[in-house]
Amino acid sequence: MNRAMNLGRLKVQSFGPAFWGAGVGVVIMVLIHILTTDSGGWLVPVQADGSIITFIGNYFGFFFTRVPGLIILVASIVVYIAATVSLQSNSGTEAAFTGVMRGLLIGFGSSLNGVLAYNIYTPAFGNETVGLIIGIVLFVLGFIASIGAVSQNGFYQGVIGWLCWAAPMSWGAFGVGLVLLVISIVFGLLIGWPFNVHLFRIGGDPANSAPSIKGKLAQASWPTGTLFLVGGIGSNLNYAGTAYNMGNIGFIHRRAGGDFRDHEAGHNLNLFVFGWIVHYVGAVDENIIGYRHLAFAEMCAESNDPHAANALEMWA
Repeated sequence: MNRAMNLGRLKVQSFGPAFWGAGVGVVIMVLIHILTTDSGGWLVPVQADGSIITFIGNYFGFFFTRVPGLIILVASIVVYIAATVSLQSNSGTEAAFTGVMRGLLIGFGSSLNGVLAYNIYTPAFGNETVGLIIGIVLFVLGFIASIGAVSQNGFYQGVIGWLCWAAPMSWGAFGVGLVLLVISIVFGLLIGWPFNVHLFRIGGDPANSAPSIKGKLAQASWPTGTLFLVGGIGSNLNYAGTAYNMGNIGFIHRRAGGDFRDHEAGHNLNLFVFGWIVHYVGAVDENIIGYRHLAFAEMCAESNDPHAANALEMWA
């Protein structure tokens, strides 16, 4: 049975529940700003003073120490829970309620990208106009993912995939990916290669891996701007022996038995649209709560895999 037949029952209308949910999400964000104006609302420039530590503190402080950020953090978790529970109740299909929840998360994520871009890029460039333009562009690019005809367009996916690293809501995952990449390469060169220690070895295992990674050091999903390190401690610690994504950087276990690039590239697209909050809540949903492939974030990412038998029709 081809993928079109498998997913026919999941068809998303261009201006369906997700679009209206995204609109409501943006309205909620505006209301939060209005109600917290006395404390600065959303618009508080993030100054780094040349220190990466200060910047990281300001970035996460936006979510964990300021009222607007705390509200949207909790709201995002609650909406995600509602979305994934709805999926289980509807046997993995996207009912109207699930679509609205997906839209709300798009509205939250796109709005936060716009707000954070303005707050961060304005002082970075020393120009409010530049910060505003970048914020508006990132907001619009994220919001229109709620329109089926747009989110399923290959050109659009290429744009948001390659720009994911520039979207502030991706940095909570992308930054961790960069650290893991550096650690994996350093330990791979110092321990993995000279001492042949599996945990640190970079490159697909010649005898025990899928043909797509056998003997390869890296892989890529060029249409989505997702680059993968094959092996290394960041990949080989994966208990499932598969792959995972941290935005534009992905990690494939050196003994992975399949080609996971399309699915993991779907997570890169997810990250641009939903942001790091959903990225990590989705990981908990999949691995700790135990919904596995039926977790909401997994089902969204799976729609980027042309061989998927069952997925939300978000990216295809």
